[in-house]
Amino acid sequence: SIPSKIGMDGSQVEEFYQQGKIKEIREYCEQDVITTYFLYLKYSLYMGIINRQGYESCIGDLAEYIKCNKESKKHLLEYMPN
Repeated sequence: SIPSKIGMDGSQVEEFYQQGKIKEIREYCEQDVITTYFLYLKYSLYMGIINRQGYESCIGDLAEYIKCNKESKKHLLEYMPN
């Protein structure tokens, strides 16, 4: 399963903005982007746009990016494959 809506949801963005919590908003948006990317990859796999090897390669690249940036991207660690 693909994690999503970790920590906050879209209804809180205005409140967070007014409180100056820009970092939290950025992290929320990054999580949405990663979730959308996972969904796109799943869709592409099921529609035959990419094959299993391509899918796994993309997931591996994303995992490597998160791993290499784990100190500044802790909010993305939920997306790491087990």
